[in-house]
Amino acid sequence: LLKDFLVCAVPVILNEVLWGIANSASTAILGHMGSAAVAANSVAQVTKEMSMVVSFGISNAAAIYLGKTIGEKKYQHARAYAERFVKLSILLGIGSAVIILLSSQMIIMVMAMTPLTKDYLRFMMCVMAYYAVAQTLDETVIVGIFRSGGDTRFGLIIDLTAMWGCSVLLGAAAAFVFHCSVPVVYALLMSDELVKIPIIWGRYKNCSWIRNITREIALGLAVVFVSTALYAYWGRPGHMHELTFLSNFSAGIFLFGTLLLRFAGKNVPQILYFDCTMLLFLVLMVCTAFT
Repeated sequence: LLKDFLVCAVPVILNEVLWGIANSASTAILGHMGSAAVAANSVAQVTKEMSMVVSFGISNAAAIYLGKTIGEKKYQHARAYAERFVKLSILLGIGSAVIILLSSQMIIMVMAMTPLTKDYLRFMMCVMAYYAVAQTLDETVIVGIFRSGGDTRFGLIIDLTAMWGCSVLLGAAAAFVFHCSVPVVYALLMSDELVKIPIIWGRYKNCSWIRNITREIALGLAVVFVSTALYAYWGRPGHMHELTFLSNFSAGIFLFGTLLLRFAGKNVPQILYFDCTMLLFLVLMVCTAFT
């Protein structure tokens, strides 16, 4: 389990850390292009963060739902659910883009800005419109679908390549080497989500992300319960130890039966599995406390 955790969790941690640093680098690049660019980007950044709420919400929901489905070995259902989440992400992304475009003019009129800042902000809001659609789709596929199957390494590679090898690198070169205008630099800095789409789409369609990373622990728990029961019954006589034996032995038999049913292809209701295990565990704790 520790190896599985490290294999799945370390890429996620690195991905999130480097993703945050890349966003800070993009802000720093725009910070060297004048006060008007900084002011316009500050407003556009709020819009970006609001659209990220939608993308993070659907991606986390997809990760939980698909992870549970893959753990139950319902792979056909996982493909069908993933397709639904992709369609939902596109619809929500389009909805976010429409809201951004409709509200951009009102934001520009309400806020006190210089004419140059308003021009920059008007362009940035247009960029944010297509960025919201691309980001919602990318987050759903990478964070929700790929990570649900334990395919976290690919997400790390694609994010590093798109952000550090494309948007940040090209944006820095356009700003400091070629001295391009603010709209050009900003469009390049926001290009990473578009670059990801054709790459992650191929990975999503071939279904190589579906990996069952769960482990059967019923056998280990059964051995622990039965061993403790035998020790309590033969090792230390007493009425409370006999109760401990009954609770532990019952738990062990139940878990053995559950494991045999799973190997036979039978579907054991998870709520029954959880409730019975917790009930027997509480009985064990009560018996042990009075021993």
